[in-house]
Amino acid sequence: MEQLKVGDKVCLVKIQRIGVGTSYSFSEVERLTKKMAVLKNGTKLINEPKTKYSNNNIPKFSEYGDSWTFWQRTTPEILEACKKEQQRNKISNWFNNRKFTDEEKAIIYNTFKEPNILDGMLSKTNL
Repeated sequence: MEQLKVGDKVCLVKIQRIGVGTSYSFSEVERLTKKMAVLKNGTKLINEPKTKYSNNNIPKFSEYGDSWTFWQRTTPEILEACKKEQQRNKISNWFNNRKFTDEEKAIIYNTFKEPNILDGMLSKTNL
């Protein structure tokens, strides 16, 4: 397992309570000490990768002073998951901040009802 180097992109993936989603924090390694990597946001990581079998053997780096918070190298899969989460939040916020009239509700209902779009979508989600 390889230690972090200056310029490596890392991320912190926090799974929020049930139903809220996941939050992502991204940073870059700015400088190294003998045993630590200092990120641009000021966070210090212990530069000794650890793996957990429950997480597909992905090397993670714990925060200095907080052994329960782990950062990992940024991967294309993480970036894609972050984009999907941002899109989900954007859609959710739009629906939550909007007051629908009865006519708008009918339009939305009929849009999904007619071609049975809603039935196909429900089978693909974790509902």
